[in-house]
Amino acid sequence: MSGSALGELGAQVGARSSPRRRVALAAAIGLLQSGTVATWANVRSILRALPETVETSPRSWRVKNKLLAWERPLRRADLEALGKGAPTGHILGAWVPDLDTKEALLAAQPRVYFTTPHFDGYAAVLVRLAAIGSAELRRLLTEAWLNRAPVRTRRAYLEAPPRPAKAAAARRVAAPTRSRSRKK
Repeated sequence: MSGSALGELGAQVGARSSPRRRVALAAAIGLLQSGTVATWANVRSILRALPETVETSPRSWRVKNKLLAWERPLRRADLEALGKGAPTGHILGAWVPDLDTKEALLAAQPRVYFTTPHFDGYAAVLVRLAAIGSAELRRLLTEAWLNRAPVRTRRAYLEAPPRPAKAAAARRVAAPTRSRSRKK
């Protein structure tokens, strides 16, 4: 469906819908235009591709012992603080570079990013996994990694020439093994 067709559909349905329904429709149209929504498999795939990143427990990732992303179910205090607007579904926690970045993300995309009082003063955001597109998720996690990785690891990653992911995986599988023994 083209962008203009989505816009026309939104105008037709939105004109005779409640404000709440129009917001939901706008969110759905945004997801269709931005591509596929993210899953835990996407999170895992993105983070496994970044150097020295390990999944220390199910849905918790670290780079050199620094937490960079994790599953963060809402707790009772979170639900009380968020009230009826508390999101449901899978929630990802991720570090961001600083508090200004956090505030910018919260203001720009409130249907994707949110926070709770628990994270006040911390450069971390909570993400509605079903509301974020794959490309945006990749940007968020790569930025989190760049800000948590050791300097040498980060420098090596940034200076390395880009390699297509599928081609690199194919080379790893198809590469013949070489014998290390020498003939005498």
